[in-house]
Amino acid sequence: MSHAQTAPDSVLAEVFDIALGAAHEGAKVLAAMRGQAEVVAEADTKSAAGDWVTQADRASEQAIREYIHARRPEDVLTGEEYDASGDIHAEYRWCIDPLDGTANFVRGLPHYAVSVAVARREYLRENLDEDGNPTEDTPFVERWVAGVVIAPELQKMWAACASADPVSADTAQAYTAVWEAEHAPRRCDDEASRRLTAEAFDGATGQARILAYGFGYGAGQRQRQTQALTRLIPHFDNVRRLGSAAIDMCLVADGTLDAYAETDINEWDWAAGSFIAQAAGFPVQRPLWNSTHSYGWCLVGDVHGRWLGPIAAINTGDTASVRDAASGDGEVNAGGITLRYATYHDDEAIGEITERAYLHEGYFDSADDPYMQQIAQVAERRRHALLLVAEDHQNNIVGSVTLALRGSLWADLAEDGELEMRLFVVDPEHQRTGLGGKLVEAILSFAGTLPGIRRVVLTTTPDWEPAMRFYERYGFTREAHRDVDIPEVPGLRLAAFSKAVGSAAEPNAS
Repeated sequence: MSHAQTAPDSVLAEVFDIALGAAHEGAKVLAAMRGQAEVVAEADTKSAAGDWVTQADRASEQAIREYIHARRPEDVLTGEEYDASGDIHAEYRWCIDPLDGTANFVRGLPHYAVSVAVARREYLRENLDEDGNPTEDTPFVERWVAGVVIAPELQKMWAACASADPVSADTAQAYTAVWEAEHAPRRCDDEASRRLTAEAFDGATGQARILAYGFGYGAGQRQRQTQALTRLIPHFDNVRRLGSAAIDMCLVADGTLDAYAETDINEWDWAAGSFIAQAAGFPVQRPLWNSTHSYGWCLVGDVHGRWLGPIAAINTGDTASVRDAASGDGEVNAGGITLRYATYHDDEAIGEITERAYLHEGYFDSADDPYMQQIAQVAERRRHALLLVAEDHQNNIVGSVTLALRGSLWADLAEDGELEMRLFVVDPEHQRTGLGGKLVEAILSFAGTLPGIRRVVLTTTPDWEPAMRFYERYGFTREAHRDVDIPEVPGLRLAAFSKAVGSAAEPNAS
């Protein structure tokens, strides 16, 4: 995938300066309102008991929005407390958390912060019109290009800004500095600032690894998160729960903590902190976000997908006769398959199994095919989609699937409320064992648990009759009116399928 153009360094520098100033204004509001009795007395809750919102939340976001709007009036502003504003086609979008850690703020604990992040819209060259310009329907990606987190009571600031390189965070600079309400925020080149790099902290804490973890507000949500934590604990020496996701991620970025993990958090919770950690060189995995719901884990630092526990356990039998493309028929142990979340540890294995499966089925003649080269970029795919893997009892990856939401580069036909299955592959050695069907059933069951998801959709080539019959066997309905043309391959039209999941699949569902 090639990007249409890059932003000049001067524009990114301007945007970063505004991000610093906006976060500074919000932090000053919090510092001034801290401890005021009327702020605490009028605190209210939102989604559940403990999910606080105060006058300070709203006043901080108003100050941040006013600061940004005065300098970049057309940019899109999104945040926790107020609706989105600005030109929906603007190149830059701001994501604001005016007070991350409101419960701490209300109860007199120091771990709360202002979080401001900026994403830039980038179009793909192959999708531009003949004059090289995008249209309203041109697919695009958003890449985070700036992030600032200020913890007023801790008097600390963390920040990062990308360079003009389109790889964004891979060429960004992250730093930390003391924050003072009376002085302008320090820049990266200030002698009092400290550059953040993952290499500087490699092994700095020895074997005593500390995990930062978070919990949601709903009782059922906390129960699931507690179960997940019990699986993570054996891989760390201790756990901290500070109450601010942004601060947690920044403490990983500056080497204070070793890793961070949490599910079901909103974009404004992770936008700035995850970008700062990524800019510092730490592995980062963000959940999918559709402006209403979050899907998957937010991970910073070294967290293996195997530690997160299974999404589903699949038993296909003790042994199974399989067709081995290299050596002919044979037997493998096909029992004890686990469907789980993928992380960066799995990128290489996912790339290998995808290549083997596509070449084995004859989709392409060579791994050098441009599309094969595109799907081999697994790390890039994880930026825009949710990846799951199937793993056998020997920790071998034997299957994988990519799940995408509407608007993603990896969604051909998904609409609101739909999750699109892409690149569903099973290792050739495990094909025709029943594993593929059981994985589809597990994926559908998983999709049915996701809030707001009513249907799973997918496409396949209409001349691949075994695939057509396979999906129909597992309850997918052919939807010819939604077939998708592929501009890169003239004459190719993919066949569309869909299946209701969760409550939408119940007999009386409308």
